[in-house]
Amino acid sequence: MLLRIVVYLLCAAALVGCRQPVPEPVAVEQPAAPAEEVVAAPSRIVLFVGDGMGIGQITAALYANGAPLSMLQLPHVGVMTTHEHEYLTTDSAASATAMSTGYKTSFEAVSVAPGTAQADEENPDYHLETMFSFAAANELRTGLVSTSRVNHATPAAFGAHRSHRHQYEELAADFFTSKVDVLIGPGSNYFTQRKDGRDLLAEMRTAGWATATSVQELDAIDPAATRLAALLHPKDYPFIVDEEPRPMALADMVSRAIEVLDRDNPTGWFLLVEGSFVDWCAHDLDGGCVVMEVLDLDAAVQRARSYAKSRSEADTLIVVTADHETSGMSVIDPYYSDRFAQILGGEEAAAKLVAPAAADNGALDAPPPFQHIAVGARSSELHAAPLLNPRVLGMSELVDGRASIVFGHFSTASRPYWTTRGRFYGAHTPTMVSIHAEGAGAPRVVAARDNADFGQALRALIAARGGAIKTRRPVAQRPLNVVLMVGDGMGLPAITAAHYWSSGLKMLDLEVTGLASTHALDYLVNDSAATATALATGQRTRKRAIGKVVADDGRLEAAPTVLELAERRGLATGIVTTTEVTHATPAAFYAHRDTRYEVEGIVADLVSLPSRAGAPEVILGGGGEYFDADARQALAQSGYTVTTTWPPDVDGAHLIGLLAEGGLEPASARASNDGAPRLADMTKFALDRLAANPDGFFLLVEGGQIDWRLHEGVRDASVLAEVVDFDDAVAMVTRWARERGDTLVIVTADHDHTLTLLDNHYAFVSGRCGVSTRCGGPFEMLPIPVDGRGVRNTAGFSDAALQGDYTPPQMYLEYAWPVQAGMDHGQVKAPHSANFVPVFASGPWADRFGGFQDQPALGRHLVQWASGD
Repeated sequence: MLLRIVVYLLCAAALVGCRQPVPEPVAVEQPAAPAEEVVAAPSRIVLFVGDGMGIGQITAALYANGAPLSMLQLPHVGVMTTHEHEYLTTDSAASATAMSTGYKTSFEAVSVAPGTAQADEENPDYHLETMFSFAAANELRTGLVSTSRVNHATPAAFGAHRSHRHQYEELAADFFTSKVDVLIGPGSNYFTQRKDGRDLLAEMRTAGWATATSVQELDAIDPAATRLAALLHPKDYPFIVDEEPRPMALADMVSRAIEVLDRDNPTGWFLLVEGSFVDWCAHDLDGGCVVMEVLDLDAAVQRARSYAKSRSEADTLIVVTADHETSGMSVIDPYYSDRFAQILGGEEAAAKLVAPAAADNGALDAPPPFQHIAVGARSSELHAAPLLNPRVLGMSELVDGRASIVFGHFSTASRPYWTTRGRFYGAHTPTMVSIHAEGAGAPRVVAARDNADFGQALRALIAARGGAIKTRRPVAQRPLNVVLMVGDGMGLPAITAAHYWSSGLKMLDLEVTGLASTHALDYLVNDSAATATALATGQRTRKRAIGKVVADDGRLEAAPTVLELAERRGLATGIVTTTEVTHATPAAFYAHRDTRYEVEGIVADLVSLPSRAGAPEVILGGGGEYFDADARQALAQSGYTVTTTWPPDVDGAHLIGLLAEGGLEPASARASNDGAPRLADMTKFALDRLAANPDGFFLLVEGGQIDWRLHEGVRDASVLAEVVDFDDAVAMVTRWARERGDTLVIVTADHDHTLTLLDNHYAFVSGRCGVSTRCGGPFEMLPIPVDGRGVRNTAGFSDAALQGDYTPPQMYLEYAWPVQAGMDHGQVKAPHSANFVPVFASGPWADRFGGFQDQPALGRHLVQWASGD
């Protein structure tokens, strides 16, 4: 190693303890508190609910589309929990009730108080006021569009009150007396072919509604009609992938509903649109079907956006969200799916392992556990020709044009145990879902962190009804300091599980939320080296590259990083990590190597950093084994003071703390060791040193062992302890930054894993739990306690009377079925996934990190700041 380092010592010797000459620092505005501004509340609101549409489902749809989705172009993003009153995992009725009424209810109840019995369901004292009733009371018209029967769980919760979602005829009757003005979708049988003999459509016509049961009848209705019930199919629409065509596309139904709601209506309206079958396809574990339903919903979103843009006034709010996530869906790529298929004996053999047992659910009708779609083909068919070049998404060197879709282990592995007559379906999960919004009041809607709060936010906008509202104004001042915090491997499932386990995560309190894609030039599923390089340089690169990007001639060349640019401008810099300081993520901010595995070269780049840019004031982490005596001497000669103790017992202008031979101890071990360095303590130490520079600083903080625990496939709380250790550092940094007002804090992940979570009720109460030892199978579930005290709207978690045998709430971690099954067959690491990762930000420039962005775009904002632009 010494020979590789000597050359760097020669060019660094003259720069020990000092920086290169730098330009004059850019003037920084004085700190200012986040301001509010007054805007007009919307008079028209379109709420799109993709039933079951989690981050995995949206990710798969983006890659199938081969171009940005319309919903991802909505500029404001949030994430929210979906639990219902007494259980962690909700069903659609309870989640839709929360969004409609602003209050939680019981499992499978429809807009009634928790625990309401059937005998009491018609008593108004037990009713929760629905969104349609609330909107009508505020002089807004209301409408409903759905691809499932209009009296199904989600749409029903916006206008009906019943103790159970399966009371379809009663729910249909409730719509007749509800405040809804427009109904378009299927379900005519529940209105005209009823056990009680009533013809609700005839009664509606008598009450002044225009009605239709076919598109032809809909086209022939009175053009002056202001109330409409168009029930265009007897029960539920077919799936997009079915041979039977739908009577009317969802986008066309949205246009027709808006047309009727707008008629002679200067006041405004509220419209609910449900893309129902994202959930149904995910229940069937059919990834291609899921993709096509998300794209169908997205086309309807685009139609609504076009309407909003056509308005002479900015009076329309468009919101897209989900009621819950279904079946733990993840996107991987053939690099990983082929590897795990080989472990399991090939895709055909793997399919037989999870084929349904029941004769009426034969293997031929069951989607296989490995499912592939063509990137950019907008099709559920594997061999469909791409309609768009993957270059549109920045994947100019894509090795394999397929995206692989996988579902959670528990759902897939339980299918062979299903012997009951009827349809087997995968389980909902409690993973947080995203919110996307555009228009007046959008920042207030996406600020909700729970679906009941989301419902309350919508109601507040309806109550304002075109009047003035206050909303947060973006802080435009230039930040003096930037702290980038990377939870390695930390996707929404890990955040959700840690949130419920630890009584609430502080990262969720940051003012701005975004989502980011993480793919490389050559692979959908990226690694920490290339993702960190994207954050550090603002440029996408090849998988495994460190601080290098592809030049015009195809070779990898060094790109300036945010840390190097900050050093050249005279700013202070620092790195804090729980992994080795030479590991992929921290190395990408100072090293330039073709692959992450060139550790000696990474050490040499650290030694030469003072001569190339400047020496960071503080670097803390592990990795002592990679620094022999020669390397440490080289560091000292380059101006670094090296220590191995915590807290550091030495001082120096440029301190490197090598606090472990490899990575630090796991967070669970450090938490019980008073002398061990916690990430928050190391970060506070770094902040104190860096803040001494009046020109500002850049600090990278990595919670690196979240990723390590996930690669190990752990299913106990040790992975959650890593998230909490990281979140404690986030809490400390945000408190520090808010006191100053001049510091931008960004919290994100480099990539996700295939982790998902379950609770101890949803799948068990329905008997679709066969793989678990609890239900007679071989798989041991590892219960993790739930602490909802610091989580919004969890008072019902202590309601043992309603929980019955499923008290208290518990959760279980799992991975995608191929991953879990592959790990059970041998020593193999759990892989990353391509699922989008969250971004949280606060402080000056925070709004630049909101919405959906390509990961290199996040890096470009950082490079712009570090360059002084």
